[in-house]
Amino acid sequence: MSQKLPPDFCPYKGLQPYTEQDCAFFFGRTRDQQIIISNLYAAQLTVFYGASGVGKSSVLLAGTVPLLKLEPNLSVVVFRNWQDPSFTSQLKQRTLEAVSSSTGKQIDADLSLPLDEFLGQVARGSRGPLFLVFDQFEEYFLYNPPSPNSDTFEAEFARAVNRRDLNVNFLLSLREDGLSKLDRFQGRIPTLMNNMLRLEHLDREGAREAITKPLEEYNRQIQDKTGAVTIEPSLVEAVLDDLRGAKVNSEQMAQGRVESLLATAPAAEIETPLLQMVLTRLWDEERAAGSRVLRLQTFEKLGRAANIARTHLDTVMKKLTESEWNDAASILRYLVTPSGTKIAQETGALASWTELAEPRVQAILNRLSAPDMRILRTMQAPGQPMRYEIFHDVLAQAILTWRRRYVARQQEERVRREEQERVKQNQAETERRLELERARRSRRVIIALSAILVIMAAQMGYAFWQRTEASRARQQLAPLERRIDEKQKEIDDKQKAIDGVNNQLENISKAAEHMRKGQIYVQARKYSEGIQEIDRAIEDDPTNPNAYNQQGYAYLRSGKYQEAVDSLNRSLEIDPNFVWGHYNLALAYWAQNQRDQAVKEVEAVLKIDPSFRDIIKSDGQFEKFKTSPDYVKLIEPADSQK
Repeated sequence: MSQKLPPDFCPYKGLQPYTEQDCAFFFGRTRDQQIIISNLYAAQLTVFYGASGVGKSSVLLAGTVPLLKLEPNLSVVVFRNWQDPSFTSQLKQRTLEAVSSSTGKQIDADLSLPLDEFLGQVARGSRGPLFLVFDQFEEYFLYNPPSPNSDTFEAEFARAVNRRDLNVNFLLSLREDGLSKLDRFQGRIPTLMNNMLRLEHLDREGAREAITKPLEEYNRQIQDKTGAVTIEPSLVEAVLDDLRGAKVNSEQMAQGRVESLLATAPAAEIETPLLQMVLTRLWDEERAAGSRVLRLQTFEKLGRAANIARTHLDTVMKKLTESEWNDAASILRYLVTPSGTKIAQETGALASWTELAEPRVQAILNRLSAPDMRILRTMQAPGQPMRYEIFHDVLAQAILTWRRRYVARQQEERVRREEQERVKQNQAETERRLELERARRSRRVIIALSAILVIMAAQMGYAFWQRTEASRARQQLAPLERRIDEKQKEIDDKQKAIDGVNNQLENISKAAEHMRKGQIYVQARKYSEGIQEIDRAIEDDPTNPNAYNQQGYAYLRSGKYQEAVDSLNRSLEIDPNFVWGHYNLALAYWAQNQRDQAVKEVEAVLKIDPSFRDIIKSDGQFEKFKTSPDYVKLIEPADSQK
């Protein structure tokens, strides 16, 4: 008969153990269940053990116990609350309730009796055998270290096991690494290790049932058959192939590695925790996508088993808010040792170490312990507050890795925020400085404007007074202004004359320098350079007859007679009595055999300056002239007279 399932129901359990309420969805352990039941019937004490995560609690609670409860007149008790200081009283009370339930009548027994005697009273009132299953028995040793109190229970328990008159059988379920703790009973129970039963991981067929049969049961129980979920056969084989012989521990899961150690073995084991992680992740992904089929494509998209194992914790932690992440990162560091070993802590200690308020610590502990998270679980030692520890060993190293990544991201975020804050502070400082500079400039502008306004006001007042005075003065000084203007004009004219004379003197000075250079060039027979310098002298002082005279002389010496005549005539145009002009012109005519013109110029020379006779006598350029009659006529008479 179908029953209504919650909308968020998942037929797979993940890392949570199956309970008696989940028995309809528990598959893959049929043979193991029968073996456990057979041992419970056959032996007064069975030590049931296996690796952490192999599924001991699940096979007991969801497989063995429901089958045993179907047997008439059989009473079965599962007890695991070893952290409670009054666990012995609780154990007796549950035993009494279980026997009363199976017999259908109220059983009277004295709860104050030692355990063995109490069980004797209960067994006499029952109609069949009584099975006591002590689950997670390794926690008994954790929370009950050797002491007078523990010695009492251990003695009573040993007597109950050793008694042959009791129709009571015991099963101790514990992790493989806790077997050595049983040494505390070694001297009390001779048959302690006679019946050892080890639970192995799933074989391939058991794992196949654990994948497919929960879906069949889910589809049988849902009322709306249109919501039935199926799984692709190819996905089943892919998951089994991925997990065949795979060994996953906490460190490998944190690093995303699933190492196949027995891939070639036909009966290679499949680890239950890894299988459940893969199945619950596939279920969540398909439901989120609105799919009613578990598909190989989704398995491939998720990176198959290795990546699902690596990201399992990240997926669960995404259910937290950002503030819860911060609190979880602070708290989880104290629940896992650096080597990856889980360690239980109490709320007060965690609050002290993390410097968080205790209610805040308690809130995140409750959240991490919630059914949809199952990161932590609670436990309580005698006389001690409630403590919290990592829910499953395979989560320990994954939590360390998650926290390292989270802290690294927080560090990066802190550096980014600090850099942003530094940039913001720099910008604010820059803005502040700019604002101060603008304020200073504004003050300076205001001060300057105020000063200008004051000055302008003063100037305006002074200008008005001046205009008034000036108007009166202009009337009085108009005649004087006219005289001043006249005098100023005279001064300006004289200044212009002076400026002209200064310019003329400057030009004469430049011309003299060019004349000097030109004469030097001519004396050195560099006539071309000399003529160029003399040309510059003429440009500076075009009214100097000597400049044209020197130009003509240079042309004369260079054999350019016509140019010489032109320059010398220009010299004489400026100053007709310039004796050197006539002298050099006479030489120019004589050089061209123009006797009449030469004689005429000699006469002009002697007329202007008779003393030039001596120069003419001594000048070798007049040698030809000295042999002419004109020489005697013009020069010799003077010598005769002497």
